[in-house]
Amino acid sequence: METDYMNFVDIKNIEKKQKTPVEVVLTCNISGKMTPLFIKWKSGCIYKIDKFMDIKPKGANKILYKIIVNNKKTTLYYDNKVWLVDEK
Repeated sequence: METDYMNFVDIKNIEKKQKTPVEVVLTCNISGKMTPLFIKWKSGCIYKIDKFMDIKPKGANKILYKIIVNNKKTTLYYDNKVWLVDEK
C-alpha cells in the first residue's frame, strides 16, 4: 500500500520565507517619500535595486516593496524604522 505523502505536507509553509534585517541606502523627497536604492546584505555585499514591481503602504509606518535585485524577485519591507528583506 502506497502512502500519499502530500497529505503530510503543510502547503502553506513550503514557500515560507524568513525576513532578514538589512541596511538600505535611499532617497527621501521633501514630502517624506522614501525610495530605496541599494540593499546592504548581512555579509556586507551591496545590491542595487533594479526595478520596483509594486509599492504598497501597509498601515502606519509600514511599506511593502516588491522589487527585482540581480534578476530575482523579492520583497523589501519597511516596518517602523526597520528594513527587512525576504530570504529564501
